[in-house]
Amino acid sequence: MKQEERLTISSHATVGEHHGGSGGHGGHAKISRIAKLLIAMECPIYSFLYNYRYLLGPKGSFFTGLSAGTWTYYTNIAIFVSSMISVVISVASDSYFSKYYALLIGFGLSIIASFITFIPSVAKLGALGQMLNLVGLLWMLLYLVIEPLRIGLFFDQLPHPENMVAHQLGHVFLSYQEMKTLGSVLCTVFNRFLGSKVYGETPLTFAILYLVIPILYALIIAALYKYVDRGEFSFAVGIDCIHCFAHALNLKFLKGEKTEEHWLETARDAFDSKTIRSTKIMSSVIFVYMCLFSYGMTSSLMRHAWSDQIKDLIENMDYKYYYLDVHIIYFVLTILFLPLIEYLILPTVNRYRKPLTELQRIGITVFLTGISFISTTIVQLQIEKYASLMPSSDYAQVRIFNVHNEDVLIKGDWNFDPKVIPRHSHVGAWNIDSQERSLHTMKLEGKKTVNYTGLMATTLGESLSYVIGYNELLLISGTDPLHFGPIGTNKEDHVRVYLINYSDHVGTPLLYASEQIILDDSHFNQYTENAPKTGDRHTFQVRPERYTITCPLTDVYTCDPSEVLLERGGLYAILPLIKDPAMRTLTFNAFTILNPAVYSAAILLPQICLFSFAEAMGKIPINVFMFKESPLELRSSSIAMYNFFKDSSALIFAIFHEVFRYKVDSFQLVLVTGVHMVFCFFFVFAALRHQKFPEDDMMKRRRGIFKSK
Repeated sequence: MKQEERLTISSHATVGEHHGGSGGHGGHAKISRIAKLLIAMECPIYSFLYNYRYLLGPKGSFFTGLSAGTWTYYTNIAIFVSSMISVVISVASDSYFSKYYALLIGFGLSIIASFITFIPSVAKLGALGQMLNLVGLLWMLLYLVIEPLRIGLFFDQLPHPENMVAHQLGHVFLSYQEMKTLGSVLCTVFNRFLGSKVYGETPLTFAILYLVIPILYALIIAALYKYVDRGEFSFAVGIDCIHCFAHALNLKFLKGEKTEEHWLETARDAFDSKTIRSTKIMSSVIFVYMCLFSYGMTSSLMRHAWSDQIKDLIENMDYKYYYLDVHIIYFVLTILFLPLIEYLILPTVNRYRKPLTELQRIGITVFLTGISFISTTIVQLQIEKYASLMPSSDYAQVRIFNVHNEDVLIKGDWNFDPKVIPRHSHVGAWNIDSQERSLHTMKLEGKKTVNYTGLMATTLGESLSYVIGYNELLLISGTDPLHFGPIGTNKEDHVRVYLINYSDHVGTPLLYASEQIILDDSHFNQYTENAPKTGDRHTFQVRPERYTITCPLTDVYTCDPSEVLLERGGLYAILPLIKDPAMRTLTFNAFTILNPAVYSAAILLPQICLFSFAEAMGKIPINVFMFKESPLELRSSSIAMYNFFKDSSALIFAIFHEVFRYKVDSFQLVLVTGVHMVFCFFFVFAALRHQKFPEDDMMKRRRGIFKSK
């Protein structure tokens, strides 16, 4: 009862001002200035923490001398261990007072770690310097350990959930998440546009960064000491809960004691009813955390999938900058979607139906994430089938273009069935198994002119392109038609033209823009020096050497747009020079080349939008649900458990992606999508189970009034 009295006395609610939703039964509670200040501080501190993980990854390998892949793997293990320690610290704190000092001590040790990084920067210590860098980085993992304590500090400054209406909780956590996401945007923008000018590539600037920020934050927290709520509601009983479970399981399953009571009742009889009440409430919250565990895996895999997809679409892209660009778009969309959902979409929906509960909104997040995964999988399948520019080391990649006016059937002794290549079309990105042999037999069959059987030479890991010639297969040597080469071979506002000599004369000249081009006896030329500009009509005039033509003839062959081959990443005109002497002039329409970066953004932006919308839909209800449903004694513990599940999923993905060196492909996406759907099933089960308990009964449980059945 004393605890219940403290709850009543400390509240600042204006009862009766508002009622509604599942957020509480009182009116608007007064949000303390300390809580508002902590919300504002979330932007710079989360920007720092977000970049801290970045520095622990690729830049950490620079200081330790390890490879980036190895260091990233070790970093994920260290983060996982630190999250476990944070769970122990948060549940072992007997009161908020000790958590407060644990926060300051953690920042203090982190400051010491920053000082350690100064030593190798001012003295050449060789292997000792590398060891000190490693020790300093490991000590800085304390930042991750004290993070749940920092968030617990914010939660303890909020009013009791019974004194806050639903939309007030939403407003508070909306501001909280907006500041956190804005910090992520700032960090990513700095990395993208300023790079080493801000964060540096030397241990000295690294140490300065991590020396100043923790000192400032620790000083601010220390200055707030006399104003903060001492946390009368933060009596951590997490250790008792764990001990309760262990004792009950030991009696029931190990010692085999038979009793008519349920094993939870046995535990209740052995320990305080408050402990088992907290445990039972946490059991429903853990279902949500298990779904968040799945969400963490899908989030990591999704971002790697986007990056791998763009590498498949653009071979010579700057992978690092694109990865940062994706994150900037992702975070900005999340910031835009958060208020859009809270202030427009949900109020509109609530006019026509009962307001959505937190579990229902989290369920929508899980469902939309699955849909986003399915769309990413579909795009990945299309990329693997049609537009891969990165041939596997186990295969030779072959593209075959048919510039004839008839369909051609292609057969071969490789791992594909016979396929018909339509007129003026192509077969793109065939991965031919060339491990056993590099020479393959191929046969071309047409209804009229094409009838060819010969050998095709392939090389592992190379990309080759062939054109079905007049009565043979021509290898396009030099530049791959789908490879974006240097400027001059494929300008954004020009068309790359491939010219094939089908005439009987070797060295057939071609006239374009008063410039003569000689088609040599290789039957193939790539014309790039004076490439035709897009948006206009251009005329190529063919004249055999025995003729002298000073002006175009009246017989003009106009290339239909359907005869211009469209391929992902660009538009390529393959112009057959007709053998018939009556057609001496070839006219075609030059089309604007589709910029590959624009194309990739057009593909990936809907996926990023859907995924960021799903996260924005779930961010606030997850915090609200955790704030309302977790026992007041275990708020900080629930935050630590949230981080634990998130870091666990990151570690599993790191093992999956780094140790086994798997590249994200459609099989992995389908597999993880299936796993995600399984978690969706468990989430539905948890939601239905949770709805069986009336809210007023749950409030009684939260106050400690627990009656055994």
